[in-house]
This record gives sequence, C-alpha cells and structure tokens, in this order.
Amino acid sequence: MPVRTVQVVGLDNERPYEPDMIFLGGMFPQASADWIQRNSKGNIHNAANVMQWNLVRGLASHLGSKLNVVSSPFLGSFPKYFKKIRVPDFQLEIVSGAGGQGIGFLNLPGVKHVSRYFRLRRTLSAAIQTARPPHAVIAYSFSAVMAFSLRRVKRLDPTIVTCLVVPDLPGFMNLSAKRSLPRKMLGKLLIKRLYKTLEDVDCAVVLTEPMVSYMGFTKPHVVIEGIAPPSDAPDLDQSSTESPASSDTMIVYTGGLNAAFGVLELVQAFSTLTDPSLRLVLCGVGDAVQAIEEYATSDQRIIYQGLLPHKEVVALQRQATVLVNPRQNTEEYVKYSFPSKLMEYMVSGTPTVAYDLDGMPAEYREHLFIVPENDIASLAKTIQQVLAQSPAQRRDFGHRARTFVQEQKNPEVQTKKILRMIDAVTTQRKERYGRV
Repeated sequence: MPVRTVQVVGLDNERPYEPDMIFLGGMFPQASADWIQRNSKGNIHNAANVMQWNLVRGLASHLGSKLNVVSSPFLGSFPKYFKKIRVPDFQLEIVSGAGGQGIGFLNLPGVKHVSRYFRLRRTLSAAIQTARPPHAVIAYSFSAVMAFSLRRVKRLDPTIVTCLVVPDLPGFMNLSAKRSLPRKMLGKLLIKRLYKTLEDVDCAVVLTEPMVSYMGFTKPHVVIEGIAPPSDAPDLDQSSTESPASSDTMIVYTGGLNAAFGVLELVQAFSTLTDPSLRLVLCGVGDAVQAIEEYATSDQRIIYQGLLPHKEVVALQRQATVLVNPRQNTEEYVKYSFPSKLMEYMVSGTPTVAYDLDGMPAEYREHLFIVPENDIASLAKTIQQVLAQSPAQRRDFGHRARTFVQEQKNPEVQTKKILRMIDAVTTQRKERYGRV
C-alpha cells in the first residue's frame, strides 16, 4: 500500500491537502426539509442536522473537493414516527466543491439500522478499495450504525484514521423514553458493545471534557461544544430582533418539550409573572406537551405552536424578546452535554436566559443571563431582569453574544481543531511506523 500523508489547507503551515477524507453522517439537505416535515410524526432531528451541516461547511472550507460526504439521514421509523416505509437515495450538494451523496434505506423499526449499516458499508468499501482510498473517516454520532461503520473501515484498511464525533453518550440519549425491562437489558448490552468499538477509533470530538473520562477514552480528542452557523448560512437573517409589529413581549422556548429539559418549570415560572402583555411561546414536541396544553387552557398568554419547520423556528427566535433554556444543573447528564439550542439562541441575537450548566465553558457566562439558583423563583426573577432592560440594552447584549459565537465558534475555527488533531495522529503514526 502506498504511503499517504495528510496536509491541510488553512492551517498554520498552509500546506496543500492531498488525500481524501470522508464525513459519515445523518443530515438531510435543505431541499428535503419540506418532505421530511410532511412525513414526520414526531420530533425532527433539527439540532443534529444543523450541527452536521456546520461541521461539513467548516471541513469543506479547508478541504474543498478533497472532502466527500456520505449521509444516511436520522429519521424516525415507519409507521409510528415517519409516514414512509422507504427513504430514497438523494442528492447532497456540498459547498466549496466537496462531494456528497445521500443513502436511502428501508425504514422499518430495527430493520432500518441494519439497512442503513449495510448501505453505508457498501459505499465505504467501494471508496476504500480504490487506488486512492481516503486518508481519514469522520463519523457523526456514537450510535451503532456509525460506530460499527468505523470498525468496518479499520477492518478494510487499518492505516485510515478514524474519528468519532460524540454529541451524546449512549445511555444519556432519549432521557424521556419509557422502555420495558427486556428493552432496557438489550440496551445495556448494546451500549457495552458500542464502547468496545472505541478500540477502532483513533481520535474523538466531544462536547465536554467529562465525556472523555466517562468513555474511558485515552486517545487524542478535542472539545467542540458547538458550532455557530456562518453569517451566510440558510435561514440566517441578521436583521434586528424583537418584532416591531407586536406590542406583546415574547418569551420563547424552542426545542424538545420533555419534562427532563425543565420546560414545565419554565411554564410555572412564567405563570408567576402577572403582566398581561407577556406571552410565553413554545414550539416542539415531547412528553410534556399535554401538560403544556393544559396550562395554556388556563392561561391564554401561553401559546403552544407545535412542531414548526426549522426556518420558522429561527424566525421566531429573532422575533422574541428573550429566549430561555430552562434545563437546570441538577442531573448527572448535564456534565456530558452542551445544549445545542444555546448556540442557536446566541446566533439569533436575542438575549438568552440559562442556568450555569456543568457542561458549559466559562467563556459563555458573560454572554448569557445566568439563573443563580436551580428553582422556579430564580428563573422568573432572571426573566424579569431581562424584561426590565430597555430594548436598546437587550439588542446590545444580544449583539455581543452573536458576535462572540460567530467569531470564535464558527465552522472554520472549530473544524480547524479537528483537522489539526487528525494531522497530529497521522504524524505520530508516520514517526512510529514510517507510513500511515
């Protein structure tokens, strides 16, 4: 096998990037958003989709045509969560000249994971068994399909650098899901097998440092808590916040409406605010929807808008007076996560209220209105403090937060860390084995 060296455009040494790199993910193109919205019966993985596109934009800005994106979209199963039994192949247009392809699958419960894996396996095998195989494969999500796909890569060519992006830890996903005892036992067995696949992962991207300790991962890693979309990204409107067309003051929450995320505490905190011009607007789906609808029946100021297209969610965030992330710092899982909505909230330019979570880097605190105590009264008081400011003060605060994430957490900056890590892994291997 010929020697392959990695060289990355845009890094400090400004060397040209020679070998190809594959990004393996589960995002869907903007052109398919309406089709997915129409056929989804539950929550759509918008946060994961946005994160992956930001990763791809950043990688493509450095690698250009040397990047190839292969995606098998994260969708709910037929018939409970999705209306289609088969997801077709689709076109995936990537910026900066990178290549892309969307892989369809049979969307039946259980079967879809096998279908996705073997479709991806066939694509990866074809790419690796060419005269010019990829230098590295990056997979998004510590899930069975992606983890075992990386294992397959190592079986085909041990010299390829494998990188796993870990947005959530197995065992801490779907916290609100209720499972039977047999399913819990099967889940534990699968998690054990998943952690075994880390033997075939050369480096990792995690959202928080405690995730590395929990995983027992001793190989190279970088912490990337999130990525702010570039200013020219779809759905991103840089116009000012707070809609001038309404005299109402909007407190907004967008995302999963699960009790574990503190949404009911937000509703209860809002109910203690007596100003009749206030509106609490919530959108999304989850196990707390029924309770929220009951609150809305007794308090007309509470508005539940259901599951909205992502473009409308982004517009709502920009029209809000204040955005709230009500997740309290009381559970173990907060050490192993960074709420993706915080990044999206800050990009909106709307002031954001949030608790001081263990998984949140200290540099974010000056750009958020931090709730000092993990209780409803503190949440209500902090919201009132934001509302007491003038519109100009709120706009200035929101603008500084947006500038912070767009300058320091943009796709080019964040993905440069990943490419440097892969470059370092490659250099170490070359020094040790004389080739990669």
